[in-house]
Amino acid sequence: TFRLLRMTTKYGRIRKIFDYDKEEKHNLDRCPGCLSGNDRLHDFGDLDRYGYYAKTSWCDRCGLIFINPRMGLAGYSRFYQSGVYRQIIKFYADTPKKFSAEKEGIPPRVMPFKDLLSEYFQRHRKLSVLDIGGTGNIFHLLRELLSIDRYVCVNPAASEIEIDEQAGFEVFEGVVEQYEATEKFDLICMFGTLNHLLEPKLVFNKVSKLLDHAGIFAFDHVNRVEKMIKSSHPIQQIQIDHPVYPASETISYLAGDSRMKIYKMVSNIKSQYC
Repeated sequence: TFRLLRMTTKYGRIRKIFDYDKEEKHNLDRCPGCLSGNDRLHDFGDLDRYGYYAKTSWCDRCGLIFINPRMGLAGYSRFYQSGVYRQIIKFYADTPKKFSAEKEGIPPRVMPFKDLLSEYFQRHRKLSVLDIGGTGNIFHLLRELLSIDRYVCVNPAASEIEIDEQAGFEVFEGVVEQYEATEKFDLICMFGTLNHLLEPKLVFNKVSKLLDHAGIFAFDHVNRVEKMIKSSHPIQQIQIDHPVYPASETISYLAGDSRMKIYKMVSNIKSQYC
């Protein structure tokens, strides 16, 4: 009883931080991972870990679980730019330091890619880098391994953009679905960001077009779909700041559909899931 009362109180406080119920939402009649129609979509759940009413769908073709209906680009842009995203996570976890943005040193979640990047790129080669999700938190690793000519961050969070600009990065304020460019990049990285995408298929196709013919796309993926499907309490895995939950087969589909070849997979990555 005490725990139920405590959690109910917490949910009420979280709603005061962000009134998700009042935000405009859009029904999706196709999977954002493979574009399958309603005949391949199945209801999965209707609550998230913060206590918000957030229905989810599961695609039986590519394995993607996604919030449906959900906020659109404008709604999620406001969600990140206002800073409430970080406030909700900190309040829910009761451990603010755990979820603070990593700005100094090399974040643990990108360390498994160190050998891969050293193996693929020559030290003397000047590289252009696109960091999807921003915060420049892979820059510290790249600076040790590679010679960087240009570093561009795509980040919707206003509080983090200021830090990126102070570090001298080129910054695009917004989500990656809004980012447009004509130049090619040698390295595109996306760490701790995959679950925040609204349109995975669109993003992977965009990355394919932005990537140099000899370039590499490095990203981390925490596959929780199998656990979510088997779990009797899947709401503990759902959160409104994660619109999508790709399965392993989702990644294979996205790579093949965007005509990118999987160069190497690094397993047992311990990634911060926030």
